[in-house]
Amino acid sequence: MSIFIIKVKDIIDSKGNLKEFLHIKESKTGHPARIYLNDTVKEALNYYFDKTKGIDPDSYLFKSEKSSRKLDRVRVWGLIQQWLKEAGLEGERYGTHSLRKTWGYQARMQGLSISQIQNKLGHKSPAITSRYIGIDQEEINNVEKEVCI
Repeated sequence: MSIFIIKVKDIIDSKGNLKEFLHIKESKTGHPARIYLNDTVKEALNYYFDKTKGIDPDSYLFKSEKSSRKLDRVRVWGLIQQWLKEAGLEGERYGTHSLRKTWGYQARMQGLSISQIQNKLGHKSPAITSRYIGIDQEEINNVEKEVCI
């Protein structure tokens, strides 16, 4: 399941409350993944549901403004470009993949270990995760200089 085919019923329980986790299957690997819906995400989803006037459990969470069809990746890219422009970042080349990489980088900056990030991103090795989020040899060398053994 990708972000484009999440249905409302995937995040709403039988009582109409937002679930704690979204359970998906990684489209690239086929592995199951669990995404925590924190308070900020829940607040945004509640705002979204209020704006869209009602919740149809069988509808796509992210759907076209003109129909009930799911968003395609081109439209998602266009929306991200629109938001970048509104944020004053026009001309930057960001997309859904950039957001994924940024999550990994920010998680590392907040203290998550490489192995935790590796697990969350579904990478096969810590080396792949390190390259993916931009850890280079110079940074490793600087850390080693500061660590006393």
